[in-house]
Amino acid sequence: MGREAERDKAKRRHYFKRLAEGNLARFEFELEKRCSSWLQYINRDAGIISPDRPSVFSVVDEAMGILEFCGPRIFKRYAKDTYDLLITQCCLSLRGKALPHYYRDSQGRICRRAEGVDME
Repeated sequence: MGREAERDKAKRRHYFKRLAEGNLARFEFELEKRCSSWLQYINRDAGIISPDRPSVFSVVDEAMGILEFCGPRIFKRYAKDTYDLLITQCCLSLRGKALPHYYRDSQGRICRRAEGVDME
């Protein structure tokens, strides 16, 4: 990743931290907006395997890094839902690219849960 991209990520982290400390409603709005763009990225780039491009699962790491940077209170409040949303979308997007029986064996629970089937 280039220097400018790293600088943008750092700015984004500081922006979210500033919002989390001062304006929680705006933080939630911006997080939801950012999650939408992450979901679009995941859907677009799922299945692309290249040494020049990060895996779609790197989006999950980026999101967790931002939430962790915002502090333990914010991380505890938003991390689980954000993680579940993004990791489920990664798996669902890859489902069409991988052999279905491999996906079902290793990730069946995530797939069913994302499609609205109650697991209990």
